[in-house]
Amino acid sequence: MRSAPAALPVWALIAFLAGTPASVAEMASDPMRPDDLRVQSPAASPVFRVNAIIVSAERRIAIVNGRRVRVGDSVGDATVVAISKTEVVLDIDGDHQSLQVHNGAEQ
Repeated sequence: MRSAPAALPVWALIAFLAGTPASVAEMASDPMRPDDLRVQSPAASPVFRVNAIIVSAERRIAIVNGRRVRVGDSVGDATVVAISKTEVVLDIDGDHQSLQVHNGAEQ
């Protein structure tokens, strides 16, 4: 009389599905590598979008990234240096960037 085959342990099934022992070893961290040695990608430039501009004799207001701003206000790491009927000028680390109203269409 034959007995039924024994069920595989869960760890054996996981190891089988994960691939060869080499691929399991690749997933493990290197114990000799210091934790602070990580590959870091360069910081992405922040994205600024002008949603609206309101200019009248009494005030100049813009909505940048959904936030109401005036000249002198900060948006992220940028400072609003000018608001006109057609554009908002931001100072980003000493460089001026001119932005027009974003109409929602992807470019």
